[in-house]
Amino acid sequence: MRSTHRALAALLAGCKAAPSSAPGEKVLRYPLRARLGNLDPVRVNSQYQSRAALAIFDTLLQYRYPMRPFELEPSLLTRMPEISDDGKTYTFELRRGIVFQDDPAFANGRGREVVTDDVFYSLRRFCDSYWTPSGYW
Repeated sequence: MRSTHRALAALLAGCKAAPSSAPGEKVLRYPLRARLGNLDPVRVNSQYQSRAALAIFDTLLQYRYPMRPFELEPSLLTRMPEISDDGKTYTFELRRGIVFQDDPAFANGRGREVVTDDVFYSLRRFCDSYWTPSGYW
C-alpha cells in the first residue's frame, strides 16, 4: 500500500495547473519541444511550426487517413477541384458558412465569411518574395 501512495505522490508532484487566461480570452495551448518562432503559414518551415499552424489554419484539401496510398479529400471545399485537360486551371467551390475568427481587423470585430479572394490572396503571398516564403507547399 505504501508503494502505491509513493507512486501517486510522485505522479502528482509532476502535475501543475494550466496557466490561466484573461476572462473572455481564447487560448490555444499546444505543447511542443521547440520554440515556434512564428505561425505565418508562408514562413512555416519546421515540423513543429507546421503542426501548430495546422491546428489554427484550415486547408482547401486534406489527407484522408489512414488510406494507403494517401488520398486527398475536400476540407474547405464542397468537392474535389475540377482540373482542366492541360492541367493549368483548377476550378473549386468553397463551402458556405466558414468564417474568420473574430478580430478587430474586421467590421465590428466580427469575423466574416471566407471568400475565394481570400484563398487567392493567400496563394499569392506564397509566391511573393516580399513575404520571404519558406517554400511552395
